[in-house]
Amino acid sequence: MTLSLASLLNLRTEYEAIINRYKIPNEYKNSTIDSVTWFLSHGCKPNRLRPSYIRAVTIAEIIIRESKR
Repeated sequence: MTLSLASLLNLRTEYEAIINRYKIPNEYKNSTIDSVTWFLSHGCKPNRLRPSYIRAVTIAEIIIRESKR
């Protein structure tokens, strides 16, 4: 299923709002593909118990998947 541009932008905004509170270096607190990939690889250990972590991972996976289409 391909998301509309508006839906994808809404998810990116939600993702950025969630991770803004997480322990992540400032250069990775955005929704670029590199930052999202970094979050999926390195963001779990210090943030896995934080609120909305599972939602952030789900959104990150959607962003990566949609970027490959």
